Amino acid sequence: SVLQVLGGDHYGAGSFRIGDKDALQALQGRLIFNFNELDALSRVETSAIKGFITERTDHFRPPYAKNFQAFPRNCVLTGDTNQGEFLRDATGDRRFWVVHCSQIDVDKLRAWRAQLLAEAIHLYKTGANRYPDKSEEKRLFFPEQDKWKFIDVWHDALSRYVNSSELVEGLEGCLTESGGPLENHERSFFSTHELLTKALRIDVGKIDRAGTMQRSVGNAMKLLEFEAYRWPEGRNRPRGYRRGLAKVKPATVAALPPAQPVSQRTESQQRPADSGEVPAWD
Repeated sequence: SVLQVLGGDHYGAGSFRIGDKDALQALQGRLIFNFNELDALSRVETSAIKGFITERTDHFRPPYAKNFQAFPRNCVLTGDTNQGEFLRDATGDRRFWVVHCSQIDVDKLRAWRAQLLAEAIHLYKTGANRYPDKSEEKRLFFPEQDKWKFIDVWHDALSRYVNSSELVEGLEGCLTESGGPLENHERSFFSTHELLTKALRIDVGKIDRAGTMQRSVGNAMKLLEFEAYRWPEGRNRPRGYRRGLAKVKPATVAALPPAQPVSQRTESQQRPADSGEVPAWD
């Protein structure tokens, strides 16, 4: 109801398949477009969602037109949900600004709408910031996002394992420079194979070949502030994850070989440094 009041005649809502021409056409002429119950986003891969909501210009061929045309994205995308956990991006959900709503005086909002929009236009013309800086983001947005983040059940199991006092011999990164054993919470590196078979106790024959389990492990390890890493020594050079160097204990640093280039880097490692600019979705 609030979004309908703010958008007026230029409010739109619905559910459609991300990337379809019909989806792009539905955004045209809207001031606000709302995804009802976030239904359209819950069934789509995170990468596709991020690509869709970050796009600033939509390209599609309108009905009866001969060629594709460019349509600048002029609307604000919103979504409502009653779910307790709906943020699923392991690399961060900074595109989603969450507002927990309880009771709202819709009649008063309707009476004040023109004044609120006039103030917004005035602030825009005077150059007021339309998005937070990094310190405001950490202070105002991240704590609210954490309340609604979906946490995979494997997260807790992996957290207990990598921070336990268990001793595991014969694996990369489990010995100090002098050859003594390290407890898991002192270790810097854990292979994906170890995490699946020892931390989660999954038989090797039951690990899926499609990579779904590996991706779930990777998402959980990122939330635990580990980074993808390939062991640089030995014949097999297993792939896995190492702790952020700021969290590595002194005893662990000696057991961590110097980093070498990884042939296949993740999307977050390939993209350029964040410029601080927030996409139009925000």
